[in-house]
Amino acid sequence: MSVRIPISADPAGTVAAFGQITNAIRRAGQEGRRFEQLDFSHPELKDFEKDLRAAQRNFEELRKVGRGQTASAVRAGQYTDVLDWYNRHGRQFPEKSARLKHRATVGSYVLQDTRYEINEPVAAGRGGGGGLGGLPIPGVGRFIKGALALAGIGGLASLANQGVQQAQDEAINLDLFKRSINDTDDSFDQLRTRIEQAGRGLQLTYNETVKLAQGFARASALQSGAAIAQGVGLSAGFGRSFGLEPGMSGGIFGAMRFRGVTGPGGAMDPKQFALMLADSISSSGMFAKSAEVMQAIASYVTTSERVMVNAPNVAGYTDLLTRMNIAGQHGMPGLRGQMGAALIAQVDSAIRAGGRMGPAGRNILWRAINAHGAQLNPFQTDFLLAGGAFATRSAAFKGVAPGLAHGNKTVLDSFLDEMRGRMAGRGQFALYEGVSNVLGIGVRQARALLELQHSGGGLGGIGKLLKTAGLDYKDLNATGLKELGQIAYASPGELQDLKKQSLGRADLTDEERAAITGAKKPEELKAALATAAARHGRITNQGTRTLDSLTAIKNAVTKLGQDLLDPVNDIRTLVARMAGSVTGENPATDAWNAAFGEGARQKKAEAALKGAAKEAGKDIFHTMLSTLLPDSTMAKYEQWKSNQGMNHPIPQGASSGGKAVAGGKFDFNHHITLYDQSGAVKGTINRQMSVEAPVADHG
Repeated sequence: MSVRIPISADPAGTVAAFGQITNAIRRAGQEGRRFEQLDFSHPELKDFEKDLRAAQRNFEELRKVGRGQTASAVRAGQYTDVLDWYNRHGRQFPEKSARLKHRATVGSYVLQDTRYEINEPVAAGRGGGGGLGGLPIPGVGRFIKGALALAGIGGLASLANQGVQQAQDEAINLDLFKRSINDTDDSFDQLRTRIEQAGRGLQLTYNETVKLAQGFARASALQSGAAIAQGVGLSAGFGRSFGLEPGMSGGIFGAMRFRGVTGPGGAMDPKQFALMLADSISSSGMFAKSAEVMQAIASYVTTSERVMVNAPNVAGYTDLLTRMNIAGQHGMPGLRGQMGAALIAQVDSAIRAGGRMGPAGRNILWRAINAHGAQLNPFQTDFLLAGGAFATRSAAFKGVAPGLAHGNKTVLDSFLDEMRGRMAGRGQFALYEGVSNVLGIGVRQARALLELQHSGGGLGGIGKLLKTAGLDYKDLNATGLKELGQIAYASPGELQDLKKQSLGRADLTDEERAAITGAKKPEELKAALATAAARHGRITNQGTRTLDSLTAIKNAVTKLGQDLLDPVNDIRTLVARMAGSVTGENPATDAWNAAFGEGARQKKAEAALKGAAKEAGKDIFHTMLSTLLPDSTMAKYEQWKSNQGMNHPIPQGASSGGKAVAGGKFDFNHHITLYDQSGAVKGTINRQMSVEAPVADHG
C-alpha cells in the first residue's frame, strides 16, 4: 500500500485521508465510480469500507441537516456523495484560501468515526456514537465534535495543521518586516513579542498585526520595532473605535509621523493627534464620514509640504474643517465633507499666492499681517504667506528669525479682521465682495468664512472633558476615543442613553459604577463616564465579543503552531533530502542524521510535538505516525526500536512497509508520492532506507 504525503499539509488531514482512499480506489480499478457503485469485496477496498461508509454517512448528515455557511456551500455544490465533493469542491472555491478553509472544515466533519479522526478526550464513553463525561449518552460526543467542526474548530490534528500554516505565515512575514527596518534593539523573538502585544485587545490575529506593522513602517519610515509597535497599537485602536479598517487608520497615522506632524520634534504627540481627530469627528457628527475627515487632513498636509518643506498648522486646518462640518448641519450643506475641504484648499492656495487681486490683494494681506507685532518687510511677508492660510509668526520664524517668532494668530484670521475694519460702514455685502475678490471664492462662501470665524464650536470639547475628569490624554485607551467624543458633545437625552450603556459594562469597577450612578449634575456624569471609557476603551457587544473569541482561537492555534514549526521544518528538510536522494544528491541512508544532526534536533522535535500536545491530552506525534503507517509496520518498528534501545522517530509517512534485518538495521520500503496543495502529482520516490541502531549513544 502506498502512502500519500501532501506537501505543506497536515499528514492526518483531509488531503492525506482522501489521498489514501482515492489511491486504493484507483488500485482496485474502480476510479470514477460513485460511492454506491463501489465493490468493497475487492482486496484493495476491503480495509477502507468502514471508513468510507462513516464518511458518507457524515456527509449526508451535513448535507441534509447541517446549518451555517459550510452546510449551505455543500448543498449548493450538488455533490452526489463524499467522493464527488472531494473531487469537485475546488471548482466551487477557485480562490485558494477559501478552498483550503472549506476543505479543512468539511473534512474534519466527514472524517469523524474513521481512522483519520483524532479522538479528543471530549467524550469519555464512546460506545454507540459517543458519550459525555463518562455517561453513555448516544451521539453527544459526536454532536459536540461536529458542532466544533462547523464552527471552524477541528480535531487536534486539524488544529495542529492550522496552527503550523498560520505560524509559518506569521514567521515569514515577521522575518520580512524585521529585514525591512533597521531595528538593532530586538531579536526576532523580542520583536515578535512586541508586535503580538501591540495587537492585544484589538481583535487582530498575530499575522494581521505583523502586516499592520509592515504597513505602518512603510508609511512612517520608522526604524525602531518598539516605536512601530506603539504606532500600530494607537492607530489600530483608533480604527476599531470608529469602525475603520486598522490598515486605513494605520496608513494615515504613519504618514503623519513621516510628515513631521506627530512624534519627536513634531507639532503634537501622536495621541494628541488621535484626540484631535476624535474631537473633529465627534463635534461635527461625521462618524460615518470619519475616513473622509482623515483623508482631508492627510491631503492638506501633503499639499502644504510640497511648497513649505516643514509641517503645516494641522490643528488650525482641522478646526476650520470641523466648523464647516458643523455648519453643514445647520443650513450650510455646501460646507460639509469634501466640499468644505475643497473650499479651504482654494483659500489656502490664494493666500500662498498673495491673493487673487495682484498687487492690491498682496497689499491688503501685508497690512493685515502687520496690524500687530513687529513690522515685516515684503520678503518676510512672502516667507510667512508661503505657509498658507493657517501660518502663524511663531511657527514660521521659529529657528529662522527668533525676533519675529511671536504671535499665534493665523494669516486667515488676520486677513478677515483686516477686511472687517476696511469695510466698516460700507455694509455687509461690500465686505462679502471684498473677501471674495481677494481670495477668489464666491461671495456666499466669503460670507460663510466670516461667520465661521467667530462661530464657536470647533475643537476642544474632549480636551475640556478630560480636564474636568482629571484624566491625562497620554493614559487613554485608544479604543474608547469615540465614546469620549460622544460623551463630550452629548445632549441631556443622549447622556442618559450613554449612562445606561456604560452601566451594562462588565469591566466596571465598583468605584466606577458608584460614580456613574451617584452623579447628580451633567458634568459629574460626563466625568464619570469619561473615566470608564478612558480606562477600559469601547463598550463591547455581541459583535465585538464574537470577533474577540474568533481572534483568540486563531491566536491560540498560531501559538500551538509556533511550537510545532521547528519540528515540522525538520520533517520538511528530511522529505526534501529524501527527494534529493532520487537523483543521488543526498544518500537516503544519511537523510535522517543530516536533517536532525546526530539525534539532537530529533529530540527537540519530538519534545516539542509532545509538549504541544500535552495540554490537549493527546500525543500528536504518535497519532501522526499511526495515521500514516499501517498498524503492522508500526508494531514491527516499535518492537525493533525497543529491542535496540532507540528513541528515533521514523520519517513521517515515508514508509509503506518494513522489517528488521541483520546488522542492527530496520529497512523501510518507500513508495512515496509527492503532491502540491492543488493535488497535482509533483513526483514519486521508490527507495529503501535503513535506520541503524547507534553503537554507543542510544539517546
